[in-house]
Amino acid sequence: MRGVGLMIAVEFIKPGTDKAPNTEVVRRILQFSLDKGLLLYPCGHWSQTIRLIPALTITRDQVDEGMRIFREAVLHHSE
Repeated sequence: MRGVGLMIAVEFIKPGTDKAPNTEVVRRILQFSLDKGLLLYPCGHWSQTIRLIPALTITRDQVDEGMRIFREAVLHHSE
């Protein structure tokens, strides 16, 4: 994970590799999250990273809900 303040990025790599980008799992996490109402942004040269950029006016409850959805998406698509 990397980032400054509320702008955070999480990079996904293929298990058992030396940092090979895992674009397929990112695509599935993005779609799962969107289906649950959470809009995330892919980034990185191979779209292997998910960027979280909440609005400056976000509430604590909204952060908690967004992180709940993101966690569920990642756990659901773990390999």
